[in-house]
Amino acid sequence: MTARAFCACWPAAPAAEALQRWPVGSARRADVRDLHLTLHFLGDVPVPVLPTLGAALRDLHSAPCVIRLCRAEFWPVAGVIVALPEVIPTALSELHAELGGRIGAVLPDYTTAPATAFRPHVTLTRRAQQAPPAVAPGPPVELEIAAVTLALTAPEPGGPRYRAFVSEPLRGWR
Repeated sequence: MTARAFCACWPAAPAAEALQRWPVGSARRADVRDLHLTLHFLGDVPVPVLPTLGAALRDLHSAPCVIRLCRAEFWPVAGVIVALPEVIPTALSELHAELGGRIGAVLPDYTTAPATAFRPHVTLTRRAQQAPPAVAPGPPVELEIAAVTLALTAPEPGGPRYRAFVSEPLRGWR
């Protein structure tokens, strides 16, 4: 048996609510409780491996940081509208790399995208059939990255929902 898994950072409620107010045209918004910044998509993971993956999140050396989301884009292949930063904080890139190494130690077949391909984003909509007339961001939103969550996807009739399997704070020690 497998579970669809990913590692992500969840925004605090005020940041999630601010992102929920960004204009998305007629596209179907993601539920505010499901807004997250994906660090690594793992795909289908054997359920017995999940506790080991969760343990790999403990004591990450990466420091907490803040990412400022200030751009919006329509990604036609996925059919989504996403919120993006202008600049990726160095600490977030370091977290992505450290976490990728730990995941690879648990899932030897897992290959992470190179750091140059890391595009941190928050998916605001699902199943957008076409780009809205204008994809414009709302006011910039600062997202505090202070913990990493191993999350599982739960299929629902209205679209996927996500639940935390384990969450670990970033301690920032080297």
